[in-house]
Amino acid sequence: MRLWAAVLLFAAAGPASSGQPKFTRAMLGKDIRGVVLNFASASASTLDIQSPSLGDPGLERDLAQAVSRGVKVRLLLSPASKASRSFAAQNKIAALAPRWSSVDSDARYWIADKAKILTGTFDAATAPMDTRLECLFRLDDVKTAAAWTRRFNRQWDRASGTLPERYRLEDELEALPSPVEPADRLPRLKTGRH
Repeated sequence: MRLWAAVLLFAAAGPASSGQPKFTRAMLGKDIRGVVLNFASASASTLDIQSPSLGDPGLERDLAQAVSRGVKVRLLLSPASKASRSFAAQNKIAALAPRWSSVDSDARYWIADKAKILTGTFDAATAPMDTRLECLFRLDDVKTAAAWTRRFNRQWDRASGTLPERYRLEDELEALPSPVEPADRLPRLKTGRH
């Protein structure tokens, strides 16, 4: 909560010393997708992402391309997100292996090249990217980005590369066939007097 308050205060305070905060008008997620994908595509050396979920195919493709260009991508995701767990299970690129946040965080921010920050209400999963009204802030400020990178590094160091057992078991149970027959396949009970 303090992070969001800081972002709003920073944006309301006006221009940063070496950069200008840019507020992107509230828009549907499908319009935000282009802004987010461009931000990922434009990164040259590093891209740190903290997000509760990740599951947009276009974004996954852009992250894979960033890795192939030599960009170091670090993903810090929430284990509570099924979209993130699905991404991790299907991911074949070792450099995109996420770490799982040790706290259930709803923080959403991206740091590119330790100089630019993208943050807002957007979620990087497919359904929210298509249906929700979101807002976005972009901050081009090396000093602010350095502070956010230090925060990211602290969380990265506490995070685990192994999905917590609770969520692993939940996914395994969900994959099992249901022991209960659907109602339309059960024999009908006779009603009335005997």
